[in-house]
Amino acid sequence: MADEAILAEYTSLRQEIADRYQRAANIFTFQLTSAGAVFAFVLSDVDAYPLLLILPVTSYILHSRYTIYILGSQRISRYIQEVLSPAVSGTLKWDAWYRAQPPLITERFFVHPLTLTFPLPSLLSLVCVSILAFARPYGALASTGIGVACILGLLLTASQFRLLRHARVAPFIVMQWRRSRPGSP
Repeated sequence: MADEAILAEYTSLRQEIADRYQRAANIFTFQLTSAGAVFAFVLSDVDAYPLLLILPVTSYILHSRYTIYILGSQRISRYIQEVLSPAVSGTLKWDAWYRAQPPLITERFFVHPLTLTFPLPSLLSLVCVSILAFARPYGALASTGIGVACILGLLLTASQFRLLRHARVAPFIVMQWRRSRPGSP
């Protein structure tokens, strides 16, 4: 009877993990779409370049939510492995097996996809705004506001790189070229 309750809890938690990963995938897709749309709009009307300052804010918010879903899924997986599996004599082996597998995204990739999706559009938008602010300046008050917004955007972008570290993803744009496991090619 207790085993049935544990298996029911396991099934429920596996569904929670699947739901969290689906939400994270939706956020990933929305970030790609929204960043592309903002850049496309600014390219069609260069005078609207201050609109790019929204990207560090939205990227940070979406990246935070993405990270919360992923870390929550990892926590649930750890609970399954450390609490539920021992309660049924270690018969719940999926999470332990999955953790033992080598990562799908390794240091062989030049740029991690999360870096391309979240902090890089923020950084690119700040660079574009900085360049265009000198080429097409507004008045002194507006330029000061743009400068302050760029500084805040830079802080949010730096926070996104910290989120990558927190989620155990390579923190830099260019990943280190080292082997993930001894004996791996």
